[in-house]
Amino acid sequence: MKILVVDDEPEILTIVSKWLHRAGHQVLTATDPQKVLELVGAHDFSVVFLDLIMPASSGIHLISRIREQKPKQKIIVMSVIEDTRVAVLAAQEGIEGYLTKPIDFKKLEEFLSRIAA
Repeated sequence: MKILVVDDEPEILTIVSKWLHRAGHQVLTATDPQKVLELVGAHDFSVVFLDLIMPASSGIHLISRIREQKPKQKIIVMSVIEDTRVAVLAAQEGIEGYLTKPIDFKKLEEFLSRIAA
């Protein structure tokens, strides 16, 4: 799968992208919302794996912007906030999964398997 990983924390990008790469996926990363939109416009990603809380833009707003470009884009969100209200809000945006940090890679693998099926 071709996956875009979006987070403002470089260490999270490194950990997640290394895991995805070892699992056989092609991975691109971004920290800046504008760069995310450029990458989404230029590539066909199987999924965008996106942090909900970033200083430059909220993940919910970024999901809306991504949907403007590619309405059927698959999105998995991650957040340090373990709050059902946040998960419900993200789910209303039509996401494929919601993970809290630290990332449960087994659960991520389950989400990716469902998307690939």
